[in-house]
Amino acid sequence: MRIVINHLTRMQAGYICVAGIDIRNNAHIRPVLHGRLSATLLSAQGGPFAMAAVVDLGKTVSQGSPPEVEDYYFDDTKAIREEIMKGPEFWQLLKSVSAKKLRTIFGGDLTKKYAGSAVVLPDKGKASLGCLYPCNIESLYVEEDIYSSGKPKKKIRLSLGDPDLNSLDLSVTDIRFYQKDHVTPNENAVAEVNERISRGIEVILSVGLTRAFPQSDPVHWLQINNIHLKDDPAWNL
Repeated sequence: MRIVINHLTRMQAGYICVAGIDIRNNAHIRPVLHGRLSATLLSAQGGPFAMAAVVDLGKTVSQGSPPEVEDYYFDDTKAIREEIMKGPEFWQLLKSVSAKKLRTIFGGDLTKKYAGSAVVLPDKGKASLGCLYPCNIESLYVEEDIYSSGKPKKKIRLSLGDPDLNSLDLSVTDIRFYQKDHVTPNENAVAEVNERISRGIEVILSVGLTRAFPQSDPVHWLQINNIHLKDDPAWNL
């Protein structure tokens, strides 16, 4: 199976999540292992995965179930990066698979939770990955927060409007917006992209649902996986 990477996100330190578009049919595909994907699979560390990379995953086995219908097991030692797709071609591919509304991507089971979050219940929904265009982005910013231990932390957030769900404020997990530890926000990158958005550069958002959490009341949370700008959609680490 050959895919073009358009979701490249940070997880806990040292781990990543990757997904792409199947070249054969434009379906979203999330390559998964029986454990987590190591950050050593990033091209910056000698691995096959990079934004806009065309990757041959080798033999895959479907493991998907709602809402994570895109999951496919693969052998990470067999994955090969063939090339990096050029920016204009990558942008057109993203546009071709984009939807105008979040519920078009995830289905009517996507519902509002709290003031600005949206969730899908376990075993519901029709997808966990997609692309949104056009995007009614209100702000991209770094939020001050506190760990449960009391230690301060910073998180990247994006506020946007949706025709069905109205105003949303969502976590941004785009690995390109974080420093090498994949934990600390790169505030210069956030400011630079925010400035380009404010100038009217067109944006496509790669959006996704988390794995279900917390254990006490598990739901799949909507998040912004990646932010693609028309003037340089294939930028990498």
